[in-house]
Parts: sequence; C-alpha cells; structure tokens
Amino acid sequence: MKKTFIKKLGNYDNPVFSRLAKVFELIILNFLWVAASLPIITIGSATAAMYYTIAKHIRHERGTLVKSFIASFRENLLPGIALTTILAAIVAFLFVDYYCYPFLGEGSVSGSIYLLLLVALATFVLLAVPYVFPVLSRFHVSVLGCIRYSLSFALRYLPWSLLMAAFMAGFVYSVLVIPHLLFVLPSLLGYVSSFFCERAFREQIAGDGGGEDGRDIPEWYEE
Repeated sequence: MKKTFIKKLGNYDNPVFSRLAKVFELIILNFLWVAASLPIITIGSATAAMYYTIAKHIRHERGTLVKSFIASFRENLLPGIALTTILAAIVAFLFVDYYCYPFLGEGSVSGSIYLLLLVALATFVLLAVPYVFPVLSRFHVSVLGCIRYSLSFALRYLPWSLLMAAFMAGFVYSVLVIPHLLFVLPSLLGYVSSFFCERAFREQIAGDGGGEDGRDIPEWYEE
C-alpha cells in the first residue's frame, strides 16, 4: 500500500501524524481544485477529480494525489463540462423564474401553483447536486445517466441528502461571506460528503453485482 506524501518523509504511523497528513493533502488538493476550476466551465470536472482523489488516495491511500487528480480530471473533462453547463442553466432558470414570479399573479391560485412547482424543482436540484460529481467520478454512465443516478440517490437516501444539502448551503454562504474560505472548504466538504456518498455507492455496487460495464470493481471501491 502506498503511503501519503507526508508519510514518505518519515515513518510516522501514529494517529496524530496520520490526521495531519490528511489535512495537509486536503489543502494541496484544494489548490489543485481551484486551479482546475479557473476556466469556470471546468468546475464540475475538477469537483469530480477532487472527489475521486479523496475517495481513492486520501481515504484509502491508493495511488498518488496529483496523478489521481489529473487522471480523473482528464477522464471526466467533457462530461463534467456538460453537467456544469446543465446545472448552470437550471440555476439560471430558477433565478429568472423567481424574479418573474411577482409578475405572474403573486398571491393568486395560479401564482401559488407556479411558486410550488418552482420550490419543488429547486428542492430536487439541491438534493441531487451533492451526488452529481461523485457519481461522475465513480460510475461509467452517460451525462443523463449521471443525473438519473443522482436523483435516485437523493431520494433513496433522503436523510443523508438533506444533511449534505445543508452542508453545501453552509459552504456557499461561508464563501460568500469570507471568499478566502474557497481555498480551504471545498476539499473539506468533499471529504465529509464522501462518507455519505461512499456508503450509498457501496450499496449500489453490491446491488448491481459489480460495475455497470461489467468490469471488476477496484479493491478500494469495496473498502
């Protein structure tokens, strides 16, 4: 089993040093994520790569940090861009519709129904988003398949989904208040979310009897 970057500097296997090693690598990973997200449209690809690196390297010490990130980023570049574009379009649609609501009969029956549908759509999006890029990083699915899986996970594991959605909302609020937290929080959020997502993914893999494309599941997927 390969050791993390810091552990290579010395034979320090005590729990305290191990935790410090993970914190250090999460910081490095966060800077990789920021750099890969600079074109904006690649945020999804960078997020998928960050999650993959957290699950494979930081949590299970497989491979190396930089190589794992780059490999996943390249593999998920195009579908990640597509998903980022779709999610951005949905968010823009929700904002436009929200600001148009007063002009559609605020307080009327039709206006209330419209608002209810808008809130329902926003809720589905908020619950599904935490799964989208982890699913992209872990399963060989199409863009639409990724969205379908994410919605399925969001509803099947509703309590976890609500908790992760709350974490994400807190993350967005914190970054808006203190922008510098963008260099710290994303990888921490990914690390915490991985404990929820990985449990859901293991159950999905066990239910499918293996990978969707029939290939053997890597050992660290099962741990």
